[in-house]
Amino acid sequence: MSVFKDSGHLFRLAALYIVGSLTFLGIRGLFVPKSFGQYGHYRGNAIAEIAARPVHFAGHQACETCHTDVQQMK
Repeated sequence: MSVFKDSGHLFRLAALYIVGSLTFLGIRGLFVPKSFGQYGHYRGNAIAEIAARPVHFAGHQACETCHTDVQQMK
Protein backbone atom coordinates (compact mmCIF):
# COMPACT_ATOMS: atom_id res chain seq x y z
CA MET A 1 0.00 0.00 0.00
CA SER A 2 1.14 3.46 -0.83
CA VAL A 3 1.19 6.10 1.86
CA PHE A 4 0.15 8.83 -0.62
CA LYS A 5 -2.61 6.78 -2.24
CA ASP A 6 -5.53 9.03 -1.20
CA SER A 7 -3.69 12.32 -0.78
CA GLY A 8 -3.92 13.63 -4.35
CA HIS A 9 -6.44 16.26 -3.26
CA LEU A 10 -3.96 17.57 -0.67
CA PHE A 11 -1.24 17.92 -3.30
CA ARG A 12 -3.63 19.81 -5.60
CA LEU A 13 -4.62 22.09 -2.72
CA ALA A 14 -0.96 22.73 -1.86
CA ALA A 15 -0.17 23.48 -5.52
CA LEU A 16 -3.14 25.85 -5.72
CA TYR A 17 -1.96 27.60 -2.54
CA ILE A 18 1.58 27.98 -3.90
CA VAL A 19 0.38 29.30 -7.27
CA GLY A 20 -2.00 31.72 -5.52
CA SER A 21 0.75 32.97 -3.21
CA LEU A 22 3.16 33.52 -6.09
CA THR A 23 0.47 35.32 -8.07
CA PHE A 24 -0.30 37.55 -5.09
CA LEU A 25 3.36 38.41 -4.56
CA GLY A 26 3.82 39.17 -8.26
CA ILE A 27 0.81 41.48 -8.41
CA ARG A 28 1.83 43.14 -5.14
CA GLY A 29 5.29 43.77 -6.57
CA LEU A 30 3.74 45.55 -9.54
CA PHE A 31 1.40 47.82 -7.59
CA VAL A 32 3.29 48.66 -4.37
CA PRO A 33 5.79 51.51 -4.89
CA LYS A 34 9.46 50.78 -4.25
CA SER A 35 9.72 53.45 -1.55
CA PHE A 36 6.81 52.05 0.49
CA GLY A 37 7.92 51.21 4.01
CA GLN A 38 11.03 53.39 3.92
CA TYR A 39 9.80 55.57 6.81
CA GLY A 40 7.28 53.25 8.41
CA HIS A 41 3.95 52.44 6.81
CA TYR A 42 4.25 55.26 4.27
CA ARG A 43 5.65 55.90 0.81
CA GLY A 44 9.12 57.44 1.17
CA ASN A 45 8.84 59.55 -1.99
CA ALA A 46 5.68 61.23 -0.69
CA ILE A 47 7.75 63.61 1.46
CA ALA A 48 9.59 65.03 -1.56
CA GLU A 49 6.36 65.28 -3.56
CA ILE A 50 4.58 67.19 -0.81
CA ALA A 51 7.57 69.48 -0.29
CA ALA A 52 7.61 70.31 -4.02
CA ARG A 53 4.04 71.65 -3.97
CA PRO A 54 3.59 75.42 -3.96
CA VAL A 55 2.88 77.14 -0.67
CA HIS A 56 -0.78 78.12 -0.27
CA PHE A 57 -0.56 80.30 2.84
CA ALA A 58 1.46 83.47 2.26
CA GLY A 59 0.80 85.21 5.54
CA HIS A 60 -2.03 87.23 7.01
CA GLN A 61 -1.37 90.34 4.94
CA ALA A 62 -1.55 88.53 1.61
CA CYS A 63 -4.82 86.84 2.55
CA GLU A 64 -6.46 89.91 4.05
CA THR A 65 -6.12 91.92 0.83
CA CYS A 66 -8.64 89.64 -0.88
CA HIS A 67 -10.66 88.51 2.13
CA THR A 68 -11.63 91.76 3.82
CA ASP A 69 -14.71 90.17 5.38
CA VAL A 70 -12.48 87.83 7.40
CA GLN A 71 -10.27 90.76 8.39
CA GLN A 72 -13.29 92.72 9.64
CA MET A 73 -14.55 89.72 11.57
CA LYS A 74 -11.18 89.40 13.34
